[in-house]
Amino acid sequence: MKPVTLVERLANDARWQATASALLVVTVLAWGWYRLGGAQAEVDRATQQLRTVARDIDRITELRRRTIALAGGARLDVDLVTRAQRALSSVGLPTSACQGVQPRADQPAAAGGPRLQSVELLLSGLTPGEFGSWMSAWNTADQPWRIREIILNHQSAPLVPGQEAVRLDSNRFQISVLLSAYSAEESP
Repeated sequence: MKPVTLVERLANDARWQATASALLVVTVLAWGWYRLGGAQAEVDRATQQLRTVARDIDRITELRRRTIALAGGARLDVDLVTRAQRALSSVGLPTSACQGVQPRADQPAAAGGPRLQSVELLLSGLTPGEFGSWMSAWNTADQPWRIREIILNHQSAPLVPGQEAVRLDSNRFQISVLLSAYSAEESP
C-alpha cells in the first residue's frame, strides 16, 4: 500500500470538504459585511459633506442677495446725467428729455456701514412707453443706482392761439425718479 499524503487524505474526506466550504462562505460573508460597513461609512461622510455644501451655497446665496454694491472712489453723481442721457439715446429718445439731477440728503450709515446716497433725476416729455424703454436701458448689470420712487405729473401741452386755460397732455409726463446707491465715501 502506498502511503497517503495529508493533502490527498483531506481531499477525500467529505467532512473536511464541508468544513472548508463553510469556512470559505463565512469568510466571504465576513469580508462582504466589512466592505458594506466601510461603504456605509463613506456614504454617510458624502451625505454630510453634501449637506454642508448645500448649507454653504444657501448662505452664499443669502449673502449675495444682501450684498450692497459699494461705489469706489468719487461720489456717484459725477456721471449720473451722462448715464441717463446714454440710456435715453440708446432707445432712440432725445437726450434733452433729461432735465437734470437734484441731490437729496444722504441717509446715515448704520453701525459704520455704507451711506445711502440719493438723487432725484428729472425726465420731461416722455410717454409711459418711452419711460419704460428708458428704464429697460437704465437697469444694466453695472448700474449702481437703483430706482426707489417714481412720480409722474402730466405735462402741460403747448397753448393753442386763442386758448386761455392751460391744457394737459394726457400722454406726456414730467417724471421725477428717485435714485439711490450705497457709497463708502462720506457726504461732502
